Amino acid sequence: MTKIRNTLWAAIVAFLICMPAYALTQPTISGPDEAVVGEEVMLTINFPAGNYETVSGKLDWDSKTLQLQGYEISPCWEAGFLEKEFTLTKAQPGAGDSPWICLTYRVENAPEGTKLSLFCSDVVADGETEFSDAVFTFTVGKRQSQDNTLTQLILENGTLSPQFHPEIMAYTAKVNPGQTQLKLQAVAGEKAAVEVDAPRLSGDAVTRITVTVTAENGDKRVYRIDVDPVESQGATEDSTQATEPATQNSDKGAPSDSQDSGFPWWAAVAAVFAGSALGGGVVIVIEKTKKKSR
Repeated sequence: MTKIRNTLWAAIVAFLICMPAYALTQPTISGPDEAVVGEEVMLTINFPAGNYETVSGKLDWDSKTLQLQGYEISPCWEAGFLEKEFTLTKAQPGAGDSPWICLTYRVENAPEGTKLSLFCSDVVADGETEFSDAVFTFTVGKRQSQDNTLTQLILENGTLSPQFHPEIMAYTAKVNPGQTQLKLQAVAGEKAAVEVDAPRLSGDAVTRITVTVTAENGDKRVYRIDVDPVESQGATEDSTQATEPATQNSDKGAPSDSQDSGFPWWAAVAAVFAGSALGGGVVIVIEKTKKKSR
C-alpha cells in the first residue's frame, strides 16, 4: 500500500510540474465574445515566449461566414501567408519578443446566435518545437440599427428653408420679429434617440438650434436650424399662413392624428409641457416613427 501511495504521489507531482510547461507551448487566441454581422472583428494569436527565429502553422475558419480583411504582425517579424498556412520569420535575428498575429475578419451571412471559431494548428517553432492546437469561439450578436436620420422636421409657427429632407443637415427657420417661441416637431426612427439643444429665442437675432439623432449603434447625426427673425411683411404673412391650419382646427375642435398637419392635438399638449420643462422659448415635440399596423 505504501508503495502504491508513493507511486501516486510521484505521478501527481510530475503532472503538476509538467502542467506549466504544457501551458506555455499552446498559442492563445483572444477577441470579443460577440460580433455583429456586417462589422469587422479582430482576433489576436499570441505565440509562447521563446527565442525563436521562425514560427509556422495553419489557420482554419468558415470562409463562407468569416471574410479575412487583413492582418498585422508584431514588430521585428515578417509574415508569409499561403491561403490558410502561415510562416513568421524574425526580420532581425536575436531581436524582438515572441510573435503575434492580429487578424481582422468581417462577419457575413450568419444568423444571430451562431457560434464561429478560429482554429490554430500544426504550429512549429524553428522546425522542431511543436505547440498544442488552439481554438477561439465567439457568438454572432444582434445587429444594431445604423439609422440616425430624422424622418420628419415640422415647424408649426414659421417657415423652414429648404424643404426638409433627411439628408439635408442645415436649415433656416423664418419667424416674425420679436417671436420668442418656436413649435418644432422632430421625428426619428423607432430605434434612434433624439436630443435637442434649444436656447431661448432672442426675438431680434439669429438663434441656432441643433437636433442630434443617435442611432442604436451609437452613430450620431446633427441637424442645424438657424432661427432668423424676418422684418418683411411677406415673411410675417408666410409665418401666419404656417399657423393657419392649427387656428382653423382649433375652431372646429381638436384635430385627429390622421390629419396632414403632422402635429396632432395630443402632441401639441405634450409640446407645451416639454417647452416648460426645458425652460426655454422653443417648444419641442420628439417622437418615434410609429409601427404600421398590418
